[in-house]
Amino acid sequence: MNIISLFDGISCGQLALNKAGIKYNKYIASEIDNDALTITKRNFPNTIQIGDVNNWMDHKDLFNNKIDLLLGGSPCQGFSRCGSQLNLSDKRSELFFRFLEVLIKKKPKYFLLENVVMKKEWEDIISKYMKTKPIKINSSSVSAQNRERLYWTNIPIDKSLFTNVSVMLKDIIGDYKGIEVYPRGNNKGGLKWYKGKCPTITSSSWQTNFFIIDRNNNKRKFTVNECEQIQTLPLDYTKGISNTRRYKVIGNAWTVDVIYNILKGIQS
Repeated sequence: MNIISLFDGISCGQLALNKAGIKYNKYIASEIDNDALTITKRNFPNTIQIGDVNNWMDHKDLFNNKIDLLLGGSPCQGFSRCGSQLNLSDKRSELFFRFLEVLIKKKPKYFLLENVVMKKEWEDIISKYMKTKPIKINSSSVSAQNRERLYWTNIPIDKSLFTNVSVMLKDIIGDYKGIEVYPRGNNKGGLKWYKGKCPTITSSSWQTNFFIIDRNNNKRKFTVNECEQIQTLPLDYTKGISNTRRYKVIGNAWTVDVIYNILKGIQS
């Protein structure tokens, strides 16, 4: 298989492919964040990096071969219901059209586009362009985290793979009393329980994110390794950069086991 991954981040797509046992020849990635690139190069040195997605046409030689799978999680700030509720005219959201360009020109056998839960009107616009409706999947079905996302794909999805709710936050961090969420944006803060799951891991500064409160009312931050486990990343996958930057790239990443369960549909 030949694969293109746009907005590749820390290459959770390769983690999911490997876990699913899907072999591939070329993995062409577009990413510009230096920290994400450092992590991908350390874990997957054979990744073919092409830089800015806006310049993908400059690499026609890499795109001559048939592309079997197109992956992408375009920047979500222009769509997020927790953010400014912007639309496709937002510079970050416009990057969706780069994904669409590659999809139309390369006609891969399979495609997978991920984005945040957004206003229905923006969702419908993307669905019109993608010619398919998304499926909403919460990472809580395969991990210790509440993280709802939309997935536009033509890969057949076995929904029974997303009914496992046995993984709880206490399985990662031990027993705890609650989670204190610091107010930011539309978040009102306060003590949260989340039925055993943690809130969405984000890329926000950790000082304004959330804290664990143990049974003795002691407060502490999640460790980087705990965040990796919550996102179903391998332990120390993001090492090699500062902890502050590790928190950020983890927050921007996919939940690996969600992508893994989707990609298993390729084999079926």
